[in-house]
Amino acid sequence: MIMRCGTVQEYFLFDPFGEYLNPPLRGFRLSAEGYRPLLPQTAEPLTLRSELLGLDLRAEGEWLRLVEPGSGRKLPTPDEVWAAWKGAG
Repeated sequence: MIMRCGTVQEYFLFDPFGEYLNPPLRGFRLSAEGYRPLLPQTAEPLTLRSELLGLDLRAEGEWLRLVEPGSGRKLPTPDEVWAAWKGAG
């Protein structure tokens, strides 16, 4: 059961192994009629747009990546930030 909590405008579900969700990335946005499923921006790789974040959420294998829609630039993962920080020192 999904309960409407406060003012959650959109939410996303990601199943990296495809065990529970098909497709493995799903998103929902609140409308006057309740939560409506988001349509993918692209099917391969599976990508959904977050209007609130101004970013695309992209399923890449076992990873969920955040991507700037205009440039296609991927935001770094925590591991990538750590590796860059260690390499800069």
